[in-house]
Amino acid sequence: MIVVGAMLVACGGDGSSNTEPDTTQDSGTPTPDSEPVPDSEPVPDPGPVEDTAPPPPAGPGAVTLSIDHVFDGQPLALGTDVTAPDGTTLQINVLRYWISNVQWHQADGSSHTVPASYYLFEQTAENTRNSLTIADIPAGDYTGFTMAVGVDKEHNHSTDVFEGELSTAVEMDWGWNSGFIFFKIEGEYNDNGAMTFFKAHVGKDDLYREVTVTFDAPITIDDAHQSAVQLSAEAKTIFNGWNVPDAPSIVGGPTNSPAGNVGTNYSQWFSLLAATSEE
Repeated sequence: MIVVGAMLVACGGDGSSNTEPDTTQDSGTPTPDSEPVPDSEPVPDPGPVEDTAPPPPAGPGAVTLSIDHVFDGQPLALGTDVTAPDGTTLQINVLRYWISNVQWHQADGSSHTVPASYYLFEQTAENTRNSLTIADIPAGDYTGFTMAVGVDKEHNHSTDVFEGELSTAVEMDWGWNSGFIFFKIEGEYNDNGAMTFFKAHVGKDDLYREVTVTFDAPITIDDAHQSAVQLSAEAKTIFNGWNVPDAPSIVGGPTNSPAGNVGTNYSQWFSLLAATSEE
C-alpha cells in the first residue's frame, strides 16, 4: 500500500493561501555596505563670555570729617596748664564752635553744597564731639572743601530758619539778643597766683569766616569707597594777639575789636592732617 503524504496548506475563508513570503531568508542579492558618516568638526570652546556692558555708575558716597583739638601740637586736655603765646599760663575748660555751609569741590571744577549743614563741634567736661559723617555726596573725585566757622546772616537772626543742628537749646545763642555765638572758649588764667576766669564768646555777622582746605591729592567719594578728611585745630592760635589778663572777657564785637582778632584766629587755626579714600 502506498501512502501519499499530503501538504497541509492553511487557506483563507475564500480558499486562498495566507502564507507571506519569508523576508528573513537571504535573497542572495548582496546589499551594498552603508557609507560611513564622517565625524563632525569639534566646536571650539568659546571660554567665558565677556560682559561688554558698561559698569553701572557709582552711587553717592559719604565722608567722615574729623577735627583734632590740640594745643601747641599736643592733644588738648581740659583743665591742664598750657602757655599762651604771650606767656600767660592758663587752662581751657570749654571749647565750642559752629561748622556750617560745607561745600565739596570736584576735580572738574564743580561743587556740591551740603544742604542744612550746621554742626556743633565741642570739647567740654560733659561732651566731646569732634567728628561727623556727611552722606549723599555725589560720586566723583574731590580736591578739597570749604566750610565756615559761624552761622550765615540768613540763619543767624531768625528762629524760623533753623536748619541742621541750629537750636537755642544748646546754649550757643546770645539769649538776650537774636543770633548765635559762633565760637566759645572759656577757662582760667594765672593772675599773680590766683586762677581767674576768662572767656571769649564771639559772634556777629562780621565774624562769620569761611575756610577752604585743599587736599594734597584728589580723593574719590562714592558708594565703593570709605573716605575721610582729618583736620587739626591748633587752640594756641586762638590766643595770638590776645593778652588774656588785659582782656579776660570778650563778647560779640565788630571786626576791629578783640573779638575780631579772635575771629581772624579761628579762621587760621585749621590744618590738614590727611584726606583718604579706600575701597
